[in-house]
Amino acid sequence: MSQANIEKLYQKSINDQMLRTRILQGTTSHDDVIKNALKEANNVGCKFTYEEASSWLNNHEEIKPVSELSNDQLEKIVGGKS
Repeated sequence: MSQANIEKLYQKSINDQMLRTRILQGTTSHDDVIKNALKEANNVGCKFTYEEASSWLNNHEEIKPVSELSNDQLEKIVGGKS
């Protein structure tokens, strides 16, 4: 049942920009994504464990954490280069 709950949360996040933002906000690793997803799962009644979410996420490599820009990327943006 927990795999179904993970999938349910994922499907909700596809259609809910604010939920997706809360799950991905401040993430730099899959660990961060899982921790945020667990918090949000409790808010919407989708119960699952860290281990179950980790296993599910490993099978869904298209889900990437949001990372900070590198110094080189920042310099290009600030300097107006692409």
